[in-house]
Amino acid sequence: MIKEGKDVLNKYGDYQAYSFNIFDTILTRITGSPEGIFTIMQQRIQNDVSFASLPQSLSCDFARIRRNYEDYSRKHLPENRGEITLEDIYIEIAQNYALTEAQIETLKTLELEIEYNYSIALTDTIEEIKVLVSIGKKVLLISDIYLPYSAVKKMLNKADMMFARLPTYLSSECQKTKSEGTLFTFVQGKEHLTLSSWIHIGDNKFSDYKIPKSLGLQAFHKQLVKETFFEKYLDKELKYNVNAQVFLGSSKVARLYDKQSFMYRVGCNYAGPILTAFACWILEQCKLRCIDTIYFIARDGYIVKRIVDIIIRHCQIPIRTDYIYGSRKTWLVNWRQNDDADLLKKYLLQEIPKGSKNFAFVDSFGSGYTLDNITELMQDFWQLPITAFYIYRGTRKKGTETKNLVTKIDCMHFLDIWDNIELFCKAPEGQCLAYKEINNKVVPVCEESEGKLIQEFGFDDYLNGIVNFALSFILTEPDWKYNKSSIQDILFWYIKRINEFPDNDLLQFLLYFPRFEERKKLKYTDLGRMEREIELKLKKFKYLEKVIEKKKLFNLLK
Repeated sequence: MIKEGKDVLNKYGDYQAYSFNIFDTILTRITGSPEGIFTIMQQRIQNDVSFASLPQSLSCDFARIRRNYEDYSRKHLPENRGEITLEDIYIEIAQNYALTEAQIETLKTLELEIEYNYSIALTDTIEEIKVLVSIGKKVLLISDIYLPYSAVKKMLNKADMMFARLPTYLSSECQKTKSEGTLFTFVQGKEHLTLSSWIHIGDNKFSDYKIPKSLGLQAFHKQLVKETFFEKYLDKELKYNVNAQVFLGSSKVARLYDKQSFMYRVGCNYAGPILTAFACWILEQCKLRCIDTIYFIARDGYIVKRIVDIIIRHCQIPIRTDYIYGSRKTWLVNWRQNDDADLLKKYLLQEIPKGSKNFAFVDSFGSGYTLDNITELMQDFWQLPITAFYIYRGTRKKGTETKNLVTKIDCMHFLDIWDNIELFCKAPEGQCLAYKEINNKVVPVCEESEGKLIQEFGFDDYLNGIVNFALSFILTEPDWKYNKSSIQDILFWYIKRINEFPDNDLLQFLLYFPRFEERKKLKYTDLGRMEREIELKLKKFKYLEKVIEKKKLFNLLK
């Protein structure tokens, strides 16, 4: 919604001048934390031959080294200086790793490039600034940052060219800081402002609110970007994992679009990262195995196909995708004694023409027994190997399992995830019950009531959260997205943690999202919900038991 002058003035008050913090108020990074920029740099350094001349000790641990030398530079800042600069940081690194001037410039250029690529506009604030400018108010930009003026202006101009003409004060240029109050005093003198006519807006409770308030300015705490408890914990555990940083940043950015629906938040905070990691793994496997067509099996393939299509379109990957209707009910049958077997065969030949090569099925989660069964049926008219990608449910097996012409490539066969992956993959349509022929074309017959209940539970919000996560994710550099096996690490971590300690949004989703496959167990009744609660508590207990064992606390407890 486009903001009006009266709305902005009602929110902040009517003042002569409005100053705004920059990072996490006007711009944010598509990373979990600022250290994410250094983590992405480290990956580039390790994979780009132009950085081959750097010392191996620096390349192998660049992110941590870069962070540590920033802290070191702050602690050893001369008394006549108020702030460090990017130059200061790299001078320290150069001295300790014997870098040449050319190497220093290459690293600085890389950092500024990644800062620019991973910056994104916070449109809510930008709309407010446009309104204030349009009604003749003075707008200033103020930030504590070590980056050079030219780099910050370039990022601001990427967000909106309006920022090219707005006065911008940076601690790195002025050698004064908001956190000590000296930058506000400096700006007051430069802009000839009175404290009573000026309000400052920003996300930091200390430097953007308490400090200006203590000086006599008006201040407004505006926090658009908020971390969840899960994200804080993940960032702490995996601060220097590039996938974790980009996934956390993508969730953070996706949440800016919607703050009300818990289903949206589950989509962008959990299902989006998990299913996007799965989608990246599928595309990686397709690249390795020269797969050019992917058939996503209904209904679990519905959302994963949406994500894969987004990545394919953005990265221009030469792979075709399609959606094929099937279910345990229709595929897990004794087809040799089933009158509908010929109709099922005709449907499969219709969707996957005879002679097709290099294709794969995609399912979400299971033992692979259904795929074995359908592949056995296809032997009557299919003699080529068939590949299937899914998350394996069962005991770990060595190598790739090959049975009945199906090569089943399992992504994560060592997690106790129960049926939650299938729950994340639900689609707004009913189960495929059978097939029928209309005008010489075989079409699926689906149960309609199931899809209606899923829609009523908030599926559209859920899917929007997932799609916005995926779109935020692809705003990052595409050169590593679908060809890095380490994507499984983050998938493992998300699945492991959400099963152990789900937050309120996720708990509500796990307990109450409509389920139909196990009606005999009353999964959709109050008794079924009680069963789910017990299930989740057991998982939490199992996790605590592992922690106690790991820390060798049993003797202490005894």
